[in-house]
Amino acid sequence: MGRMKYSETERIQMIATFLKATQQIINEEGIEQISIRKVARIAGFNSATIYLYFQDVDELITVASMGYLEEYCRELEENAPQITSAYEIYLYTWELFCRFAFKSPQIYYHLFYHTHSKPLNESVAKYYQLFPNALAHCSSTIWGMLHSGSLEKRNYQVLHPLVKEGLIEEGSVDLINDLTLCYFRKILESVCENPDLNHEEQTKKVLDAVCFLLKK
Repeated sequence: MGRMKYSETERIQMIATFLKATQQIINEEGIEQISIRKVARIAGFNSATIYLYFQDVDELITVASMGYLEEYCRELEENAPQITSAYEIYLYTWELFCRFAFKSPQIYYHLFYHTHSKPLNESVAKYYQLFPNALAHCSSTIWGMLHSGSLEKRNYQVLHPLVKEGLIEEGSVDLINDLTLCYFRKILESVCENPDLNHEEQTKKVLDAVCFLLKK
């Protein structure tokens, strides 16, 4: 018997069901409890069907995790255009990012610091191909940041404009970028290990480090 053929609409609906099941496990049990078999059982399909659309469990988790960024993106898009200074935009971007990251630390750690089986930008592109309406509210700047994939490239896009404002030197951008991301990772790991840490205090630590590096 040949394999059942699905229409494009059915295919997208099926993939959305897999992603929803993955998110359900994340919310109820934690990201470390996800398996292809468990997702298939909740979604009402067999495991082999999931492998038609996802290379492995890592890609499935990564694409499903993109859904957790939508609220962050909407809020960033709503407020960032009202800020004219590149310095203030940079600080606001980090403040907002920390607020959402510390709310879902395992998700953000998986997205930006986990070693993926496929390049992150490919999983990002796959998510937005499936759900193009998620980008309907985004400006070209936000769109470019989202599709850049790695956190290093994302941060570079909002950090580099500070050179034009004369706040940092061109030759310092890469070092500031690297040190900022290393410190953020340290704080994020702490929140992953101890979710009861005060998120506002952890956000302040990151912002204090960001300001310190820019002044140096």
